[in-house]
Amino acid sequence: MGRLEKEIAFFKSIQSKLAQDHHGSFVVIHGESVKGIHESELKAFTAARKELGSKAFLIRECVLPEEERQYTFHSRVA
Repeated sequence: MGRLEKEIAFFKSIQSKLAQDHHGSFVVIHGESVKGIHESELKAFTAARKELGSKAFLIRECVLPEEERQYTFHSRVA
């Protein structure tokens, strides 16, 4: 299993409930548990780093699947 696959699967399983209860907030997920819900992505990241250190964690916005924004980044580095 790749890095963060467990966290992503867990998020998808509770995404609708999170969107209903905490729409627009940011959730921190580590393993299969919610570590916190915060009003901004920066606050979520800061709290996660403080609690989890260098352990892997996922931060996602609490929105319905059809409301998710997709970003694509391209590198100019060869």
